[in-house]
Amino acid sequence: MRALVTRLDSFGDVLLAGPAVRAVAARADHVTLLCGPQGAPAARLLPGVDEVLVWESPWTGFRPPPVDRDDI
Repeated sequence: MRALVTRLDSFGDVLLAGPAVRAVAARADHVTLLCGPQGAPAARLLPGVDEVLVWESPWTGFRPPPVDRDDI
């Protein structure tokens, strides 16, 4: 089974998701973590993560841009 875990927040929030990611990794053959640019370095530190995808969602960040329906 392949699993996708998503945490689009900052570095610390991604680290705090570590226990949940490890629980998913215990059951999955492959774990992909989708995170924002601020959380990507932390995502690469978590055990059980096989792949890190980075996406800057339009609704997160310190100064999020206006949300455009086409972006979502």
